[in-house]
Order: sequence, then structure tokens, then C-alpha cells
Amino acid sequence: MQSMTDALGSSYTNSNNDANFQALKQTINQLATTLSQITPESIQALNENYNAVTAGFGTANKNLASMSGGLNQMADGLKKLKEGLGKASSGIDTIVTNMKSVNEGLGQMKTGQEQLAAGLNGFGAFGDQLSDVNGGLEQISDGIGQTNDYLAQLNTNKNFFIPKEALTNDEFKHSLDAFMSEDRKITKMTIVLSDDPYSNEALTTVKSINTTISNGLKGTVLSDAKHGTAGSSATTKDMNDVLSRDLNKTTIIVIAGVLLVLFFVIRSFWTPVFITASLVGAYYAAMFIVNYIFLDVLGYEGLSSFVPFFSFIIIVSLGVDYSIFLMMRFKEYPDLSPKEAIVLASKHTGGVIISAVIILGGTFATLMPAGIVLLSELAIAVITGLIVLCFILLPIFVPALMALPETLANVVSRKKDERLSFEEK
Repeated sequence: MQSMTDALGSSYTNSNNDANFQALKQTINQLATTLSQITPESIQALNENYNAVTAGFGTANKNLASMSGGLNQMADGLKKLKEGLGKASSGIDTIVTNMKSVNEGLGQMKTGQEQLAAGLNGFGAFGDQLSDVNGGLEQISDGIGQTNDYLAQLNTNKNFFIPKEALTNDEFKHSLDAFMSEDRKITKMTIVLSDDPYSNEALTTVKSINTTISNGLKGTVLSDAKHGTAGSSATTKDMNDVLSRDLNKTTIIVIAGVLLVLFFVIRSFWTPVFITASLVGAYYAAMFIVNYIFLDVLGYEGLSSFVPFFSFIIIVSLGVDYSIFLMMRFKEYPDLSPKEAIVLASKHTGGVIISAVIILGGTFATLMPAGIVLLSELAIAVITGLIVLCFILLPIFVPALMALPETLANVVSRKKDERLSFEEK
């Protein structure tokens, strides 16, 4: 600081006539002279006489406060000097910054102050205020320790008790009014989830909340209490549960109805079973492809809850119509074997079924440009299911299953003939 002040004085011609600058220079020179008295010997003397000089620390504490105020005044004076010295503004900024740093550092100089006390004649006693500071630090340390103990107990013990005085407090009653009904028989808890409210993680959390409450109330006076969850995540979960339950019921009812209709129309047992299996296979193939497109490729969180339900109804209902077309043609060839009859029936009805699938698929494809995700998912599911049913299951899967009994019978008969021929030989 002394060298910077000398450099500052030589940077402009009126420095000798500037009272503020001369006062600053004199103050820094005096400070440098005083600080030069700090030597290893004085530090050693400080260490030896520390207990003796502790009693005089009260006076040094007052001097420290005065020094801090003087440093603040010096910093203000330097700011004023900076405004009047345009050419020397950079150096003044550096000095002001350093003086502020010195002022701020005084609060952190407990150890340095203890070593400085013996070497400075006018700074013989810092102890009283430092003792007060030390006592304050000990109180802060004790408070932090008590806080840590409380947090440790809170971490290990999940239960807490509210004193009777708090329960009867008027301010506490306001919190009861916010979370309980007037008769104090209904309460609510607000839970903020960290996951997206419509994500699978949020739905799993809602399920865990319901399970935890149900298990926690068992064996208590509230075991018969009714409980539930509300909010966007809970509503989504309830809707998914309802749609899944309805889909399961609908699947059973539709499959049973389709089997009864096919039994009545075809008057056979295995063929209706084969056709129903092909319809269910077309539905699951469509769901697999839709999941792959929207979840794996496009990165969606999941499908709309309505897609599986309506896709199953549409694919099965249309598939039954196409299957009945095929079977009615199949019954027109009673003189042929089932294998030959189903191949011939597929050949004659294939064009009609393919045309119907193309027209219906084009109709559903018009839903996709609307930009609604639900309609796009439903359209892709129906189109995919009909394509799989029309080009793979009805012309290949069903005829293969219908020809299977005859093929097995031929294999068994051939083995039986071979065995009889071997016995005759």
C-alpha cells in the first residue's frame, strides 16, 4: 500500500497540495512504522506473556472498534478522492478495495490479534471483546450441537408428540381448520410428488400411498375409517384401473360371444376356436407394434388408456365378419377335404376381404392428420391388426390349423400301416 501511494503521488503534479492525499500518505507511513515493530522476538514475547496481558484486552477491543471506524472513514475518503482524480482512478480503486478487504478481514483475525497484541504498544489488550466473541462462538457451537442432536433423534425416531398447550393454542387451531373438517372427523394430507403426475412412477407412488395407509390403520381405532387419494395422479390411476377391469370383462364377454356365434354358424368345434385365437393374436400383434412405435421410437411415456379397449372391440368385430365370409365360402365345398376346401375358400374370398381391409384402413388413416395422439394410436392399432389378420392369420394360420387334424391323422395312419407291414414281414 505504501509503494502504491508513492506511485499515486508521482502520477499527478498537485499531490503535495492535496490535503486528503497527504493525510492518507501520513496515515499509511505511520501504520507501516507501527507494523514494523512486529518481529519474531515480539511474537515469542507474546507467547510467553499471553496470560499476563489478557486482562488488558478490554481497552484493545475499544481501539479495534475505533480502528474499524477509521478504516471505514478512510475508505469513504478514498472514494471521494477517486471522484476528483480522473487519471488516477485505477490506483484509487485498488486502494479502496484493499482497505475494504483489510476492514472485512479484521473480523477474522482472532489468532493474529493475539500475536499482534504484545508487539504493538497501543494494542496491548484485545482480550475482553475477543473473550466475548469466543463465548459467542461457543454458544453458537452449542446451538449447532443441539440442532444436530435434534436432527439425529428425528432421523431415528419417526414419531413425535404435540404437547397439550400446543393443541389448545388458537394459532394451532387455524392449522386444524385448514386440514380437518369442523367436526374433526375428516382430515387430509397434501403430498407433492417429485415425478411427472402422469408417469408410471407417480402412479406407483399413489399405489404405495394407498397400501401404506391401509396397513397403517389396521389394528388401530381407525381400522374401520374410509380413506382414499385425490389429484391428477390418483385420477389417472383410477381411470387406468377401471379401464383395465372393463377391458378384462369385455374380453371375456366378447370372446365368449364370438365363439357362440361361430359355433352356430360353422357348426364345428375346433374351427371357431382357431378363428378366435387368430382374432386375439391380431389384437396382441397390433398392441405390440403400437407400443414399439409410440414408446420405443417416439419416446412417449405410455399409450392412451382408451386405445386397448376400443382397438380390441374394433379388431375382433371386423375380424369376425371376415372370418364368417371365409367360413361361409368354406361350407360351400362339403365334398372336398377340409384342407382343399379352406384353400379354395381363401382363394375366392381373398379379394373381397383384402378390398374391405384397404377401404377400412384408409378410413382410419384419415384420423392421423388430426394431430390428436389418441386418434393416431387408435388408427395405427386398427390398421395393423387388420393387416396382420388379413395377410397372415386368416390365409395362413387358420388354414394351417384346420389342415392339422387331417395331417396328424395321415401321419398316425401311415405309422400304423408301417407297423402292420413290419409285423407281417
